[in-house]
Amino acid sequence: MALPDFLLPVTLRGAPKSLLARDVTVAEFFHGFPNSVPMAACYTKESPGGQQAIRVALEEWADGLLTRVVIEPRLTLELVRRMGEAREQAVLAYTRTIGWTEEGELAEVAGPLLKAERVEIDPLIAQAETFRPFTTVPVENIKHAIKMLAARCRTAPHLVWTGWRISEFIFNWRVLLQDELLTRRAGASADGGELLAAVGIESE
Repeated sequence: MALPDFLLPVTLRGAPKSLLARDVTVAEFFHGFPNSVPMAACYTKESPGGQQAIRVALEEWADGLLTRVVIEPRLTLELVRRMGEAREQAVLAYTRTIGWTEEGELAEVAGPLLKAERVEIDPLIAQAETFRPFTTVPVENIKHAIKMLAARCRTAPHLVWTGWRISEFIFNWRVLLQDELLTRRAGASADGGELLAAVGIESE
């Protein structure tokens, strides 16, 4: 069951404001999410160029996410990139509301991901990408998580990807898999689970 629409508190031009957001599908949430993040162990193994590419992808994901989850006011990529610190506030408020991060985890977990070096992104390149979240196969780490949860729930991966809301995905992950996988955290880097571990969802 999807969450009802909810407010994201932000500060714009020194004044408190609220953005109305929705609970999106797993596909819409993870569309464009990179296969690693600055907090993951595999990130440190990347070349400087590889790390830069990951930061760029993470910035693009955060910008695009707000255009998909915020329903009032409607946001374009150009508007998102003009929000300043309110952009980070909105993304963090969203991840907290859907259950990806908890209040005490924001500074430690989510904050560093979205406070990475700001990278200028060519708007022509961003606008030229065809928006296909439902049919685009996700990166390996996210695909691995979907396969695990689909297997545990005895359902098809596409139903998790396109039918579940992101709040449902996170809730089911925490109830069905997180406790079990925490005991096997040492093997995370062996099978690609460290990405979700780094952003608050433990994988094996």
